[in-house]
This record gives sequence, C-alpha cells and structure tokens, in this order.
Amino acid sequence: MRRLGARWRAVAPSQTAEAARDAVSRAQAALSDDHRKGAERQLLGLLDELVPAIDSWAARAAGAVEERPLSAAAGIVGMWGELCDIDVERESMEELLIWHAAHADAALAAALSGCTSAAELADGVAASMAAAPLPRPDWWRRLARRAPSGLGDRGHLSVQRGSAIVLERPPPAEAEGVTSAAGDYSTNLGELVHGDRLTLRWPLPMPGQVAVLHAAAGEAAGEASLSVLLPEDPSEMLSRRAGEVVEVVGEVARVSEGPEHGLVVLWGPELLPPTWAHDAVRRGRLPPDVRPWLYRYRVS
Repeated sequence: MRRLGARWRAVAPSQTAEAARDAVSRAQAALSDDHRKGAERQLLGLLDELVPAIDSWAARAAGAVEERPLSAAAGIVGMWGELCDIDVERESMEELLIWHAAHADAALAAALSGCTSAAELADGVAASMAAAPLPRPDWWRRLARRAPSGLGDRGHLSVQRGSAIVLERPPPAEAEGVTSAAGDYSTNLGELVHGDRLTLRWPLPMPGQVAVLHAAAGEAAGEASLSVLLPEDPSEMLSRRAGEVVEVVGEVARVSEGPEHGLVVLWGPELLPPTWAHDAVRRGRLPPDVRPWLYRYRVS
C-alpha cells in the first residue's frame, strides 16, 4: 500500500491533500473536546475530498478487469479507530485511507460499494462510525506508525525467578516482521512477577544502530513512560555488524505508571544522529526508516 500511496500522490491535487489534512485535524480537535458527533462529521468530509478521486483512480487502474473495485469509503471507518494517533503534519491522509480501505471488513466494504447515491454512501459511513467504539490514544500505535516494517520476533528471552528459570523462549521459526502501514509489531510475554530477572538477547539482521527502550503504561495504554535502556549515553550509539547480538538484562519491577510494560527493540540506519533514540522518547514517535519490535508483559 505504500507503493500505491506514492502513485496516488503523483496525481493528487495539492489542494485536495491539504483539505483532507484539515478535515482530519478538525476531527481530532473535536474529539479532544469530547464532541464525538462533531469529530464524526469532520472525518466524513473525506468522502468529498478523497473518496471520489481515489475510486476513479482505482477504476482506471483496474483497466479491463471486469470486477468493479470496491469503494475507498470503508477506509474512513478504519481511520476513525486510530484518529487520536494520526500525525496530520507528517502522514499522508490519502495513503492512510487507501490502506484502511484495503484492510476493511469485507462485508462493510461491499455494502458501502453497493450504495447508489452520495447521500446513501454518506449515511452508511456515518452509521458505521457511530456504531464503532470511541477512538482512544495508544502509545505504541503512535510510536510505531511511521515504521516501514517491523523487525520481527528475533529475540531470545529468559526469565529467572529466584534460582529457577521460569521462562526460556527462543525466537519462533518465522521471525520476519510484517510490512504494514499499521502493523502491531509486538509479542506478548504474559505476566511476570516483581523481582523477576529478565534477559533479552537479540541478533541484528543487518548492519545499523540499535536501541532498546523500556515502556510502562496504565491499563488504558493511552500514554506510556518511556526510557532508554541501551545506549545509556548518546556517545555509545555506534554502528553494529549484522549478526551481532545485543543483550539487555534487568530486574522486573512494578512501577507507579501501571502494570503494562514492554521492551522496545529499535533498529536504525547507520547515518542517524547519535541522539535519535532519546529524541524518539521525547517526541513519542520514531524517526522514518527505524524498525521496531515490542515485547509486552504485565508485572504482578
């Protein structure tokens, strides 16, 4: 979908893209003021700004294919679910809409594509948004949403409780990350106990820089406290060889921020500035081209 988005941007009028960003920004503002109906109404503006042009472009791209492409209107419902975390200034609204349309519920996409008028289509999208849960912020979705892909579950983890090893987990056979504009890129380790000793060993799949973050969040997971475990100082941010193993060892502890924890492994290109990991913690978003993986766990 990233390639499709690039092709779309080549023909999209700049005023259309700007109007779409404005609509999403107004929807976010309305939601922050607890005005759900206003947020739904603003996001519905994408029906006029983007959907007709994308549908027309998709029909032309289909060429001689007999089956008519589904409408991109279902993508608006997908964007509603992550409205709190969309970076309006840095993300392409067209690309997001196309991705969500491609991954929409098949029944919803078919129903909306069967609408015979613009008013019927608007009513269908509005009803679907109204039936969906209220969007909630998610720190991990916000942090990782600009990643081109995930690193994959490559880590070897062990947990020692007292003198006993209670978890010894090698990486699964299929450890590749899933290339996706909205991938989860995470593994759930389950519940650990305060005082457990957790060891993560992670081999680099390619040359580059590596950082490991610790995250602690409450039950709602809207915000998280992030800290850099590796490197401890920007001067230690060095380029590493492919196959080099990074190891992080520490004691699991329940903290005031909440019971939801995670170790975030980050790979970045060699030319990134030495402060990139600390900048990511400060901004709550990753730089472009950085690939993440999150190991989630709860502490009891």
